[in-house]
Amino acid sequence: MSKYIRKTDAENMGRPKVDINREQFEELCSLFCTLSDISGFFKCSEDTIQNWCKNEYGETFSVVYKMFLGAGKTSLRRNQFALSKTNATMAIWLGKQYLDQKDIQYMDSTDGGFNVNIYNDLENRLNDKD
Repeated sequence: MSKYIRKTDAENMGRPKVDINREQFEELCSLFCTLSDISGFFKCSEDTIQNWCKNEYGETFSVVYKMFLGAGKTSLRRNQFALSKTNATMAIWLGKQYLDQKDIQYMDSTDGGFNVNIYNDLENRLNDKD
């Protein structure tokens, strides 16, 4: 009698194992892909991704997702700052987001009419230094 028991075809039935590549998973998280996007990429259910995270990282999907989302945000900020060197609109937007700069509106009616002029706070601060 053999010490090894061969499984029958009936015992080998079931879903095939889904191969989730850890590097690809982390990259998808850093690209802001949702759970639905990631499960679609790996052609499996969202539950499979959630269970895989528990087994692979010992954490829920949302905790793991947040760990790798930071890398994506850092990369995006780096690209935005590089773009701001050649794109005034991006520089103004970043100033508003991170430096508390804002557009200031004031009314000017010195010419008898009613005009509304919008000045960028950054431009005003630069002019004040002259």
